Amino acid sequence: AGELHMATYFGAGKEFLSLDTRRSYDAAVRASLSKSPRWRRCGGCDHVMVIARSLAELAATPRRPRIRQFEIRDEFWANVSKLSHGRPMLWGPPAPNTFGVPYATFLHPASRSELEDWRRLVRASPRPRLAALAAGVRGKRAALANACAFAAECNFLECVDGCATCCAPRAVVDAYLKAEFCLIPTGDTPTRRAFFDALLCGCIPVLRSAKTADYEWFLRGADMPRTGRGDAAAATWI
Repeated sequence: AGELHMATYFGAGKEFLSLDTRRSYDAAVRASLSKSPRWRRCGGCDHVMVIARSLAELAATPRRPRIRQFEIRDEFWANVSKLSHGRPMLWGPPAPNTFGVPYATFLHPASRSELEDWRRLVRASPRPRLAALAAGVRGKRAALANACAFAAECNFLECVDGCATCCAPRAVVDAYLKAEFCLIPTGDTPTRRAFFDALLCGCIPVLRSAKTADYEWFLRGADMPRTGRGDAAAATWI
């Protein structure tokens, strides 16, 4: 039988535990694994780590030195298969043996018939808008958000007050079902749940970065048409 280790994630930035406590905890986890015959067999090559954060949030960068004891590129974890909803890094080389797993979405059919009902709804949905964008207005998204907000053919759903607007699926799904294309700019990390929400709504995702679709287990070999320009500032409008 396999072993299951549940390691608490202490958060980012302003952790509630002291640095000494986090160091002790990290050392204890490593010591426990190192004593396991299964780990010693190949340094964790037949182990799987499920990470509840984007990998980019767990990697040090020039602007953000290592602030946690757990660092995704640490050699200790190199042989372990690591699963996360966000595999691409913001800076530096990718972490070894990392694999993207799609975000959990709004669609949870209880039977095949319910799934078929949803597929029929998607196919029959009228799409009066050329494009839709559901995002907060900040950073590199601002130019794209402003262009969409002032274009009659684009439905802009501004995500404000944290999750108050866009975490609840109803408003996002309604916008995506009524558009031919869904604009998916990058956020704090390259991957976004919106990419998968768009696919489920039959809305063609338009990506700013190919890293947003970095899910080789699920999108391997898929033909993804690309344009020659990817900067948001250059997107005066489609």
